[in-house]
Amino acid sequence: MKYSLFTFIFSLFISGCGISAIPLNAGSNSIDINTGTSIAKTGNVTITAKVLDFEVSPYVLSGNVTSFYITIENLNDENLSLPLSSFILFDNSGNQYRALDPSQVVSLAKASSDYLIPYPYVGYYYLGDKEQGSFENVYSMSTYSSSMSLPRQPYPDQILLESLPIDSVLPHGKISGSIYFPIDLYEKDMVELKIFPPESPPPAPAKFVFPFKISR
Repeated sequence: MKYSLFTFIFSLFISGCGISAIPLNAGSNSIDINTGTSIAKTGNVTITAKVLDFEVSPYVLSGNVTSFYITIENLNDENLSLPLSSFILFDNSGNQYRALDPSQVVSLAKASSDYLIPYPYVGYYYLGDKEQGSFENVYSMSTYSSSMSLPRQPYPDQILLESLPIDSVLPHGKISGSIYFPIDLYEKDMVELKIFPPESPPPAPAKFVFPFKISR
């Protein structure tokens, strides 16, 4: 699929606009407004959640992938299993989104990467690299620095390294990492991340609920 130069420039423009995900109170959740993190505790399990990337790969112009950063702490005496199927995201219209396997996200990113890196590789994966390269071409003897606000753009292989481990959380253990959803938060007013343990799937109520308001 081909995209106009305007579409590409517009996608970069909105990535720098003032948009944020503000955690809302839900039940007994506690909120850290400074980091945009919501913290929920059920029994001996504590989970924290925040929106990490509004655009995991801005060059995937056929859609958008949003990431949440999750920390799970298990203070039980047995393993805790929360597979990707336990995480479901709902938007303000009631649409639901299943978490993507990180390998799917990598495939999406790599399949579209040649849009910014055409053969014979004269482009850049990373906007910061492009800005630095442009600077050094003009000021070869100067030290590069910039206050420009650019979106965080993980390289495709970083996506696997940064993803939430799929293994069980060991007793009195903790894991952290990103989970990915095929959703464009620029088009939403509110989302709600719900977590359903395997032993309590829908239609049972979610054990953990994290609502976020999308503020512009």
